[in-house]
Amino acid sequence: MMPSAKVLAVEDTSTASDLWVSDTGSFAEIFEESSSNLDFDELNVLPNSVRYSYTMTSVDAEESPYVILAFTIQLPHETIDFTTRGSVESTPYKEDTYFQGKLVGEQSINNVDYLVTVGFQKLASSDNIKVGVVLTGDNSNGEDMGVIFTFGNRVLSYEEWVDFQQEDLSNVPVSEVGENLYKYPIAPYDLNDKYYLYCTHTMTIPGSSNIVNLSNAGKMNYYFAPQSLRGVTCVQSNCAGLKTALNKIFTGGSRINVSSIEYTMERISGNGYIAGFEYDAELPKGSTIAISQPIRALFVDILGFLGSSAGLPVPTSFISAVIDSLEGKITTSNGTKNLNATYTGTFNFDDGYLPITYQFDAGTGGRTKYECSTTIEYRAVVSDAWGDSTTLYFVTEPDPYQFFAGQ
Repeated sequence: MMPSAKVLAVEDTSTASDLWVSDTGSFAEIFEESSSNLDFDELNVLPNSVRYSYTMTSVDAEESPYVILAFTIQLPHETIDFTTRGSVESTPYKEDTYFQGKLVGEQSINNVDYLVTVGFQKLASSDNIKVGVVLTGDNSNGEDMGVIFTFGNRVLSYEEWVDFQQEDLSNVPVSEVGENLYKYPIAPYDLNDKYYLYCTHTMTIPGSSNIVNLSNAGKMNYYFAPQSLRGVTCVQSNCAGLKTALNKIFTGGSRINVSSIEYTMERISGNGYIAGFEYDAELPKGSTIAISQPIRALFVDILGFLGSSAGLPVPTSFISAVIDSLEGKITTSNGTKNLNATYTGTFNFDDGYLPITYQFDAGTGGRTKYECSTTIEYRAVVSDAWGDSTTLYFVTEPDPYQFFAGQ
């Protein structure tokens, strides 16, 4: 019998909360309300316009709490209901417990489909929650639509949150906060391998033209060695650029880090296949593994080898202890092996490239077409209109790249 979920918190407020928005014009356009009908004050606050309810449950102490947050925005000519869900982290805070995490949902507003990404904060000792929402979508003309808004009551002030974090990783390169892991046995590389740059791509955040006005949300380079059928995806973050953009909106300050980065590799056609990560060509189908320090050292070696021939900025201690894990999973669909891998943690890699390597197998011969893509998830903690700490999440838009491997 499955254990029943323990209810950690329930709140169904009948009191309306104030709503702050990043841009009143964008907000009015999305909800098709005349700006003159929306009674914003000088701080872009719309008083008493949100009602919310939430539940927080957990099956056991080892499981991350799961939150369902429902909220309603009440406007003069329209009422919109939202529902978001997700797991949150719990961290000891003084004599309390601090909950923080990302919730997601979808909502159609005036015939436009929006992704709703929520940053959720709560203390165990209080019913108060603080919510930061990033709303993004495309209208019928393919134009970006988006806005940021926040609501709820103080959980931690921005200053309390900064003190709680103890250090600002948003301004510390990974290479400076981790130990040098380049000291373990690694698989040999053929120095005759020649890696070619197959693709370079600048990442963007959906709706960014209306939200943060950031043209570069990170970069992705894909390298391939045809002789050995090895590929390397290298990704660079831009926490500093996002911080600069957000500081124009949140003048009280912001802290930015990467919370995860996801790589995907999929076979599109042909007889070849993805053999696995370089360190383990026999990775079982459907298995999930966390990379240990020796394997991280292998990535250092791969990227160091690339850097020496491609001019990439690669510190030898780049793969850092601040990265919690890299988990990879190979799945099979219709006889095709696809690879998904995710780094998670609290880090940035503005000053170098974070890599993942692939080993391909030619199978029965011929050319095989693959598709790779990468997304970066940024977490921003900002000082909102009331001086409260508010969490926001921004996820870059995938831009798949296709290439051929084999003869």
